[in-house]
Amino acid sequence: MPEMVAEIEVPAPVGPIDNRIMSYSGSGDVTAAVSTLPVITGCAPGDFAGFTPGNIAVVDRGGCEFGLKGLIAQNAGASGLVVINNVPGNDTLAMGAGASGGAVTIPAGMVGND
Repeated sequence: MPEMVAEIEVPAPVGPIDNRIMSYSGSGDVTAAVSTLPVITGCAPGDFAGFTPGNIAVVDRGGCEFGLKGLIAQNAGASGLVVINNVPGNDTLAMGAGASGGAVTIPAGMVGND
């Protein structure tokens, strides 16, 4: 049988992407590969099993405080964190630090899903 190759082209966004930065997180520009997680909430250290340190972690909203997501991603070696608002029709929202946000030193933010 001939080998089959599938190629998917993702269209570029039209216009700016709605985003919000966690005001208590680290700052700066990060250029790195992006990794999604098998367990996409990012609320437990085990969610980052197999995560490549140095990559930017991408997780869904929900399951725990935003600051905890940032701290767990940081402890797993992430260079940054992007939280996707997975609630249809919702854009971005203010992400409270919770109990762990003050310890987050990596840049972290949220993008809407529209």
